[in-house]
Amino acid sequence: MSKPSAATPPPPRPAIFYPIGNENESKGGAIFTFGCSSSSRVVLLSAGYPDDHGTFLPFAERLAKEADCYCGVTCLSGFDDRPQDGRPWTAHNKDGYTFDEMAAGLRDAGRALRASSTCRSTSSFHVIFHDWAVPPGMIYINKAIDEAKLVGAGTGDVPDDVVLFDVLVPIHPETKDPPPPAMKSPYQILMELTYRLCFATSFLMQRYVHRYVGLLCMGLSISFLKTFQLIPTGKLDADTMEERQPPLDPSRMIYMAYPYWGLFRSLLTGNIGAFSGCTVPLNLFKTPVLYLYGTDKKILFDDEQVREHVRREGKKPGNKSAAIAVDDAGHWLYRHQEDACIDLVKKFILS
Repeated sequence: MSKPSAATPPPPRPAIFYPIGNENESKGGAIFTFGCSSSSRVVLLSAGYPDDHGTFLPFAERLAKEADCYCGVTCLSGFDDRPQDGRPWTAHNKDGYTFDEMAAGLRDAGRALRASSTCRSTSSFHVIFHDWAVPPGMIYINKAIDEAKLVGAGTGDVPDDVVLFDVLVPIHPETKDPPPPAMKSPYQILMELTYRLCFATSFLMQRYVHRYVGLLCMGLSISFLKTFQLIPTGKLDADTMEERQPPLDPSRMIYMAYPYWGLFRSLLTGNIGAFSGCTVPLNLFKTPVLYLYGTDKKILFDDEQVREHVRREGKKPGNKSAAIAVDDAGHWLYRHQEDACIDLVKKFILS
């Protein structure tokens, strides 16, 4: 079994900055880079909740060395804390960001990273998304694919392939002959609903009532989830969270839960369009997907139908898509089983 990466990440390279959301602030988002900028492979990485750049830095540093890639690590809009750049976490939009804004942020991070590349020939572009970065990441990618169809040519925004950790979005609605739908158990439905609702409520209490009310709500929510065994993660993930240095500010963690509130807000207001494009690509030959997930979790928030779809497409000649379970790993599988994940990602993006 691989040892988790050190809790303290390696020192980041100088940052590349880009604006996020509707803000004109040029340093709204940041990318930390590893590897040689002249590499013919450019890789953008972004984690999800509750992580900034730090959790992916060791993985990106190693991938850059072993696969000769130019890797850039960003994070979801508002998830970072950069007081040295005049962007502490409290400077971000207090209401959080919409799914479109998160998607645009990831798209613009990819553009900024590619713009900093010094490769003289055509370079390949790869993306690696984890957890909450997956839904807005796939929204951005599917929009880029649709835009490329309209102009009748490929655009630099469309990656050559996609790696997804821990979360997999639904099948594209235009998929022909999809696998049979998979039914979720009542326990899985209850866990998904209560887990997400606890984080969404804590964000609302902190944002619109008081910081201390948000903290109380989060504390009571976590106690409730633990008491009734409704936390989807296991001991490996609990240990990883405990190892975090410096520990995550609880108020910041609550703020980073804004996507959970955004999810419920869109459903309550009937704004289903907010999730438009939140699927795997329709054509997995042109945009292959590697989905990696850990076995040390009580449930996954996707279903077997979409995993089977990715596996089935990957078995067709010329398609390298795959859905692979990683043993002895949880939410942070690229830390719990770094060797295995590095090997799988290298094989995927180099093929």
